[in-house]
Amino acid sequence: MIAIYTATAFPVVAQAEPLSNAGEEFWLGFPTNYAGAAADTLYITGNTATTGTVSIPGESFSEGFSITPGTVTSVKLPAGSEMAAGVSDGIEEKGIHITAGAPVVIYGLDDYSFTTDAYTALPTDVIGTSYTVLAFGAGEHSEFSVVAGQSNTTVTITPSVDGGEGDTRPAGVPYTVTLGAGQEYQLQASTNPEDLTGTKITSSAPVSVFGGEQCAGIPSDAFSFCDYVVEQDFPDDAWGTSFLTEPLKTRSHGDDFEVAADQNETHVKLNGTLVTTLNAGEHYSQEVEGASEWSSDKPIELAQYANSTSYDEATGDPSMMSIPPYQQFETGYTITTPINSETVFTNYVNLVAPDDAVGAIKIDGTAVPASEFHPIGSSGFEGAQVDVEPGSHVLAGNGQPFGAFVYGFSEANAYSYAGGFSLAPIATVGHVTLTVPTEAATVGTEHCLTATITDEEGAPAPGVRVDFLVTGANSAGGSVFANGAGEAQFCYTGAHAGEDTITASVGLVSAIAHKTWQEPQAPPKSPTPAPKGEVLAFKLPPPVLGKTVNVEPVSGKVFVALPAGAASARVSLAFSPEAATESLSKGLRFIPLVEARQVPVGSILETTAGVARITTATAKQGKVQSGEFGAGIFKLLQNRKQKGLTELSIIDSHSARQACSTLGKAATAAKRLSSKTLGRLSSSASGKFTTRGQYSAATVRGTVWSVSNRCDGTFTKVTRGVVSVRDFRRRKTITLHTGQSYLAKA
Repeated sequence: MIAIYTATAFPVVAQAEPLSNAGEEFWLGFPTNYAGAAADTLYITGNTATTGTVSIPGESFSEGFSITPGTVTSVKLPAGSEMAAGVSDGIEEKGIHITAGAPVVIYGLDDYSFTTDAYTALPTDVIGTSYTVLAFGAGEHSEFSVVAGQSNTTVTITPSVDGGEGDTRPAGVPYTVTLGAGQEYQLQASTNPEDLTGTKITSSAPVSVFGGEQCAGIPSDAFSFCDYVVEQDFPDDAWGTSFLTEPLKTRSHGDDFEVAADQNETHVKLNGTLVTTLNAGEHYSQEVEGASEWSSDKPIELAQYANSTSYDEATGDPSMMSIPPYQQFETGYTITTPINSETVFTNYVNLVAPDDAVGAIKIDGTAVPASEFHPIGSSGFEGAQVDVEPGSHVLAGNGQPFGAFVYGFSEANAYSYAGGFSLAPIATVGHVTLTVPTEAATVGTEHCLTATITDEEGAPAPGVRVDFLVTGANSAGGSVFANGAGEAQFCYTGAHAGEDTITASVGLVSAIAHKTWQEPQAPPKSPTPAPKGEVLAFKLPPPVLGKTVNVEPVSGKVFVALPAGAASARVSLAFSPEAATESLSKGLRFIPLVEARQVPVGSILETTAGVARITTATAKQGKVQSGEFGAGIFKLLQNRKQKGLTELSIIDSHSARQACSTLGKAATAAKRLSSKTLGRLSSSASGKFTTRGQYSAATVRGTVWSVSNRCDGTFTKVTRGVVSVRDFRRRKTITLHTGQSYLAKA
């Protein structure tokens, strides 16, 4: 899991320019739509004000454009910009060339009445020389096209099925075509519903490859209506092994997925269960309802397809969307719906975000409520489906990478595309090594560590995103892109003494190291008497077992509600009554906590947007224990008879708990709602603590863990250490270790 709090340490990262779908030069194309008469449009955006040019040399077309950050510019292409109908094995001068003075992002839309789709364009610095085609089969002609940006580019193609009219390109027989700059080659399957997915393409210079179907019936051609589907395929070295998906909104029978392999003995799992073993060039498809986790032991390519409208009688039709591995998510996006198009769509964006980014992602400056998200299995990520108005939108988070997937439906029509992704060659990564200075660091100072990323032969892997996770005495995390030498440096400041465990990972490949922090050795100081008329700063007394707890806000916003009648004179001095606020969910009086204070046992902390450090007394006189807790609302409890055990009892969202009553009304809705988070608590502690949910309690010592109340039970996940979970309903105790989870069912 890469999503963590940056609560007690502050990361500083130095990043190389990452490879992504943003670039300064593109060579694009459009395979044939249903009748070869669609309107093609490029939507262009960027983070830097710049200008550029779109041209089709073979069509004598050229048009300039300008970019304003946060907005999208559209360029309509001339009629006939796509490959002509009837070109089943041929070359046309249809290559589209885009240049810009600064990196831009491009989405291509091919729009025709009742048959539309879109793709996310890849710039010339990330396209490759080795591809395994991902297309589709059922319908009217599985197809792909290849666009060259350099003269005399030799392309070698081995079709997975017979291609061309009259089987001019037999399956399994390699052949070559030579393309000039701006030329586009297209091959269509000879017979329906044969699928060109798995076709192998290699080239003497980088090329762009577009896979899809001229008019696809999904999940099969037994369903109407068919619709054009297309995506720009990823080069083989940009594939991954871990994918997270959210279902398309309004569709009731799930979505179709297709996965392709490039290596023999590739084992593919869906939600943790092995579903297929593929050899190089083979592919597998399956209908999936609900959110999903796809994983493999060797790199794969994955696409998500919308079904034909008659399959579930919902508004919409087929579309195709490439799914990047979650290690290629980005920290923000500017997206657009089709504008000035022939079709008016109802538009959506699916979000896939780390647990700790939930509630922090904003669309055009407005946060998507945490209640809109639901867990995606035990991945540490959550998904949401959000309606968006026509036009462009800016998506931003809290600095953690998240996924964005844009799509829309109309009568017998649809489109979809990924909002963006980094495209470093993560499939080539073979080794991660982590170098940490051995000397102890002083609390309050910044220290750095370096991860070195190499391939199986030991050559540097530049541009790859490395995810760092710090647990132990301090908690921190972040993502850094490796520089040209394959090195990624991560820096953070320790706030607490003790040992940290640091993990650097690229997909399934990782390395672990340790760092020790010690308190600064300050020289003794003589006390300075307070000037007459001034009051010395209040110093907290030690917590009293079973009576008081010391609470310190660490990050974000922290609030406290005191138990009735417990506000002594000392406690009342700690807070500003005029700053008091009312809880929206429980009617409790919450007061902002802006510095460390002592509160009575029985107080309630609200940390949904912050993290608090809690220090409590133990059974040993003079000894205390502490931990950091956030992302939830909980009650502080401690019984003198329990030898210092501190209990944090989670308080659910009242409105979310009421929503559980809708379970059973509709199978699909019930399945999605069952894992809806009602109340949660993320924790890192070095003492003896219990986090108590509705159906179970997790007891720990020196552990990083989280507990969530859901409609279907109480879910516990261990990031580091060992947790003892007591399942109330089943009256049994389960021991969880690092990486394990358990659901105490309702």
